[in-house]
Amino acid sequence: MIKTEDLVSIIVPVYNIEAYLERCIKSILNQSYKTIEVILVDDGSTDCSGNICDLYAAKDKRIQVIHKKNGGLVTARKAGLNLATGRYIGFVDGDDYIDENMYQLLIKNIKETDADFVHSGCVIEEKGEIFSDSIVINLENNEKRVNFLKKYILDQNSDSYISPSIWSKLFKAELIKNSYKLVPNTQSTGEDWINIVESVFQSKKISILNLSAYHYTIRKGSLSHLENIEDFMWQAGYYNALKDVLRRHKCYDNMKKWLDSLLINTIMYCMERRYSNDFAIMRYSFGKRELILNKKIVLYGAGEVGKSYYSQLCRYPDCQIVGWIDQKYENIHFEHCLEITGKEQLKTIDYDYLIIAVKDRKKAELIKNALILESGVQESKIIWEKPKNICGVYME
Repeated sequence: MIKTEDLVSIIVPVYNIEAYLERCIKSILNQSYKTIEVILVDDGSTDCSGNICDLYAAKDKRIQVIHKKNGGLVTARKAGLNLATGRYIGFVDGDDYIDENMYQLLIKNIKETDADFVHSGCVIEEKGEIFSDSIVINLENNEKRVNFLKKYILDQNSDSYISPSIWSKLFKAELIKNSYKLVPNTQSTGEDWINIVESVFQSKKISILNLSAYHYTIRKGSLSHLENIEDFMWQAGYYNALKDVLRRHKCYDNMKKWLDSLLINTIMYCMERRYSNDFAIMRYSFGKRELILNKKIVLYGAGEVGKSYYSQLCRYPDCQIVGWIDQKYENIHFEHCLEITGKEQLKTIDYDYLIIAVKDRKKAELIKNALILESGVQESKIIWEKPKNICGVYME
């Protein structure tokens, strides 16, 4: 029997997303876990988003709506937190949606483990699934918290990396209310990083659940994908905010190298988006050059790693790229580059090695097994190594 003290507050920031909002709201209302309150925060929308919020609130008493002057994502979430009465709090962005069992599984895990927050994976549309291994981590002191941050949060090349995103987690209410109030209201990029670092320092136990029930939508015009010069200002803002968090917990000296490296990485990311050039900056490098000298190479993967490898290998006069394949090849096209095709084309290509250009070891193993079993690729021809982040995070 569900106890009323196990109420989950789900906060949904809303701003000009009328095309996606109903899908989002329906996915929350259809949760198998019914003891929820849904707080829709209309952050000054100029389209029909506010009206949609009101229509659903009239149909379901579990919904509360806040209409406020536009102030940005952080102020919208804080407005929701001020109204939330649940023992546990989760977040869903208004252009995303969730599986019907998401909160049933999250609250079951957080109650069984007594974690301060539970993290789960997500499905990033157009990019496949991201999973996390299930584990519970005890954090008795700051040394263990710093080690957790380095292993799971700060090193994006780590096999153990988990997203800092607030929407992939369920928090105890007291924790998230205390941690999120320290995020600057004006921070529209990197706000989740600030929150997760502060949340870790305030936690004694964290649970990571092998679950991918959140569906993240990539859409043009969303704040996290805008190409705006203000990006540089926001990145500097969250660099300084993270510095303040680390200093407050007396861990800045131990993590200064990582913080400086993060600033370099984020500035380069802003430059890539600002100048709209997929190959302007090489973020990752392939290290086994001696193995591919005078060889014909096929690349598998056209994401960040694949683009970096392509840019790198094209500079080698003693290496020839004869094919570039990707599972989503029909939706990918780069100017002045080799045409990206499906893996069925492997039968028509004469090559010496196939390099799997992805960061994650588990994903690489899945790709490798599929290539061997489904495409008849010889295992001896397949190469994968952990990509080196050229501006990588310094881990001690």
